[in-house]
Amino acid sequence: MVNRQYLFRVLIACAVCLALPPVASVQADAEADNREVASYRLSDAALARYADATRRFSDVFAENPPPCAESADNSLSGMAARIDAIPGASAALSAAGMGSREYIVFGLATFQAGMGAWALTEGGGELPPGVSPENVEFYQAHETEIQALSGLLPENDCQGGEEEGDWEDDGSEYDG
Repeated sequence: MVNRQYLFRVLIACAVCLALPPVASVQADAEADNREVASYRLSDAALARYADATRRFSDVFAENPPPCAESADNSLSGMAARIDAIPGASAALSAAGMGSREYIVFGLATFQAGMGAWALTEGGGELPPGVSPENVEFYQAHETEIQALSGLLPENDCQGGEEEGDWEDDGSEYDG
């Protein structure tokens, strides 16, 4: 005889599984995003566009500090959509000759290359799997410029602390 309590538990488990987002689809999307970042090649032309866009963002964020992410969508498309939702951000990117997705991909590829450069010098001398040696070389050659750009954008403290969006009076520093 079938245990009714066991059958009820199995039915509840099936219902819960059907209500969850398809994990395989989410995982496939994340893998596609990872491949896109890993295959992106950093270049002087892209760095010039990224630098221009970042400088323009600095002005945009002085007027409209970026909000804390309300979305759990950390896909490339989700991050690009959050940038596009900031007033003035799309125009700043367009003026720099870059789209929001390329801006995100460039930034992530740069971060990945920076981590690869660190791994080569401090982390045992081996490049992590999937990290482009060409991007690491590019990062090493442009490290000073890339690090200077990171200082132009505000850090948004979405975990608490002071009032979000507080800029110092001169607009050069973001208190988060």
